[in-house]
Amino acid sequence: MTTAFRTIVGVIALVVFIVLMVLLYQAAAARGKNVKFPPDVPACPDFFVESPSGVSAGGCLLPPGLGNRNMILDLIRAKNPSLAEQVGAGKPLQIPSGSLCAFTRDNGISWNGVSNVHPCISN
Repeated sequence: MTTAFRTIVGVIALVVFIVLMVLLYQAAAARGKNVKFPPDVPACPDFFVESPSGVSAGGCLLPPGLGNRNMILDLIRAKNPSLAEQVGAGKPLQIPSGSLCAFTRDNGISWNGVSNVHPCISN
């Protein structure tokens, strides 16, 4: 009789667990439909900072004292040598109003919240 009781309790616990998991999945899926992703996209790409006049007016600058500045410029240079020279010379990076995914991909720039979003990722 103890074995039958344990079996019944185990089956009931398993059914309750499965039902709860299905309900949690449905709640999470329903909530995720209206969530903007990514929630926060910085005004400038990774390692860039806003120029003193702001992003809309002046663009984004690659700080001259940045430790990995040459690595960032090499990544940009591999895709767009003229842009790498402009950014390396201290000219602000002008952010286009079009597709940020294409901009980051075509210029070798990483941008948290843009270049790591599903439509931007290419296999």
